[in-house]
Amino acid sequence: YRRQRQMCIRDRLWSIDAVNGGYGTPTVFGDLVVFLKEFDAVQAVSAESGIVEWAVQGGHRVRTTLNVIDETLWFGSGSTLLAVNKNGEVVKKLHIPNSFIYGNITPYKGGILCTGTLHNNERDCSCSYLWLINQEGSIMYSMELGRSPVISSDTSGIWLKDDFAFASCGHDIICFDLKVGKELWRTRVFGFCGRHFPVVDSQRVYYTTLKGEVGCADILNGSIVSVSYTHLTLPTIR
Repeated sequence: YRRQRQMCIRDRLWSIDAVNGGYGTPTVFGDLVVFLKEFDAVQAVSAESGIVEWAVQGGHRVRTTLNVIDETLWFGSGSTLLAVNKNGEVVKKLHIPNSFIYGNITPYKGGILCTGTLHNNERDCSCSYLWLINQEGSIMYSMELGRSPVISSDTSGIWLKDDFAFASCGHDIICFDLKVGKELWRTRVFGFCGRHFPVVDSQRVYYTTLKGEVGCADILNGSIVSVSYTHLTLPTIR
């Protein structure tokens, strides 16, 4: 182990200290490497030298992925989605009032799909939502996932397949038809699955829970096809 560590240090091109107070992994943005800085900012360094090129302060907790969409870096900070160009300039801000945005940020037909929490006044509780926002900042539709606290990680959010979005909330996995903006099916599983998004192929929807359940459901109707159990709490299946 010591020899392997010494070899890694010897072959290292550069390193930089990063105080990471959020969730998420670095992303490559042209000739830059961008990663989270402290609790409310992102920082870009040269991929060649590791020299800091710029940093952008969001002002609120960052709990989203860093996604490159059409040559622009997107991330969420509190209730706002920010788009940044390669010079570190904020070129767009999309705001969802009173929300807390978390999870992955996904392009869909010229707009942005994202998830987050918002207080539901009718139910008097915090609920998770899926939003589609256009480039002008208007919410095209808002779909409630269900009652949920702020539970997020860098594998939270949705899985997009064609015109269908697959999400999880609490003990439910959910499929939305984005063409009409409505829920197609919802399936209850054994254990909390709301921390990770499900993973989808052509026939199945795969999920994990914090109780160690690994299962798959039919993509058409959500019926459970198979379930197995481990003694571990599991992240998203890859």
